[in-house]
Amino acid sequence: MPLSLPFLDYSVPEKDEGKIKIGQLIKIPFRNKEEFGVILDTKSSGDSNIKTKPINKIVFTKPILSKAQLSFLVDISEFYHVSLGFLLKGNLLPLQIRKLAKVSSPRRTAAARAGKPTKPLVYIHKDEAEKIEIITFPRIF
Repeated sequence: MPLSLPFLDYSVPEKDEGKIKIGQLIKIPFRNKEEFGVILDTKSSGDSNIKTKPINKIVFTKPILSKAQLSFLVDISEFYHVSLGFLLKGNLLPLQIRKLAKVSSPRRTAAARAGKPTKPLVYIHKDEAEKIEIITFPRIF
């Protein structure tokens, strides 16, 4: 976003009204496509005559940035005359749907599903021959 337009106003659909928190990652309609956005502030619309587009989706229910982090990025944006969108993009994970799906759905290993501990095994070798044997023919405990 350009410096002259660092913030955009969007309305919250009724189904998501109680779920919105500052710092959440959301999907918003922007021009002819859907973009990512971060909630910077919430205000009650009251009886406002201004029509705004609703947000499309809350990507993560848990905020990805705290209020302090957002405030810090806003201050840096103003001090260095850098777009807030540029700073946000540089401080977040790559915002790609396939990568976000991996982050949001925890993967479990076969050992974790079986209830076995997932800690790494530590071997102490007597000599080089034993080291090669363990690497070649690993023992499963």
